[in-house]
Amino acid sequence: MSTWGLYWIVVESAPIENCLVVAKNSRSAACYEESNSGFNRYDAVAERIIEIPKELIEIIKKENNDILNWPNYVREDDLVCKYFAINFNWVNGIETIFFKDKKFTIGSFEETYINKEPELVHSVADYLVKLEEYKNTDNIYRGQNNCMWELKPKIFRDNFILKNKFNKLKEYEVWLLEQFKRKAFPYIKRIPENDWEWLSLSQHYGLATRLLDWSTNPLVALFFATYQSLCENDAIVVIYNHGESPFKLSDYASPFDTSDRLIYEPSFIDDRIRSQHAIFTIEPENSQDVKDSLNRNIHSILISVDSIKNIRTELSILGYNEYTMFPSLSTVCSELNN
Repeated sequence: MSTWGLYWIVVESAPIENCLVVAKNSRSAACYEESNSGFNRYDAVAERIIEIPKELIEIIKKENNDILNWPNYVREDDLVCKYFAINFNWVNGIETIFFKDKKFTIGSFEETYINKEPELVHSVADYLVKLEEYKNTDNIYRGQNNCMWELKPKIFRDNFILKNKFNKLKEYEVWLLEQFKRKAFPYIKRIPENDWEWLSLSQHYGLATRLLDWSTNPLVALFFATYQSLCENDAIVVIYNHGESPFKLSDYASPFDTSDRLIYEPSFIDDRIRSQHAIFTIEPENSQDVKDSLNRNIHSILISVDSIKNIRTELSILGYNEYTMFPSLSTVCSELNN
């Protein structure tokens, strides 16, 4: 009797469709991809990677009311990937899957459909040249050191869990900010004048809020794309051409009552806000990945994982480093120690 196994599917004519599938044999795995993606018979080739153990089968049955929905694709957040510690990374423009000592790649759109290598930035000079393609005075910029991350405020991310005593996210947001106000007083130089200023201050020190950090300076965004990177994934700078003027605070008494995405330009109430040329989008509740909802107004620049350390060095020479982005005595010492 055949046992369930994890298969790597390769479609030579369209490598962007390479994938992982759970099936009972190689032909069943290949047929699953062929039928679901509209390929002809034998367009896909399947290689068995590992057998699915009984223990994992029982775990999945327990999670799914005794149902095994197989054959099926295996995604990054599946129990199969978690069980086998399979990692999905983005390396030099190519989605790459790591399992034990094996590496599997999924072709890029450029490589598959226009026979072109993915465009990547390898230096600050490359980045400045690339920026010219998207030049616009309404642009704001955000750097993320993992290009696979969603563009979503911390409080709306899937892994953020509400405290048990709160049933609604808004109630929790208000409570968080009130707690921040109460505990932050000994550490701040200037007292914020309203909840908008309190929220922008707390955001810059790591509190989970509905604000999303951007900068009006593209080199600041590049700094954050490379800062503290583990160099496992390509980094990304996202460019948002918002085409709007920042709203007037008088129009919105509370940051928790907005139903639309807004541009918020904060007062320079803190050195970090000033040094990072900060500007925010405030996202409505139940906000989706910003990249998906903005479509044509969003562009992105991929930073090669192999070049991140070099770009960090170049940025530091240009004055974009931990000392200038997070001005304080502790960062002075950190900069001197390094």
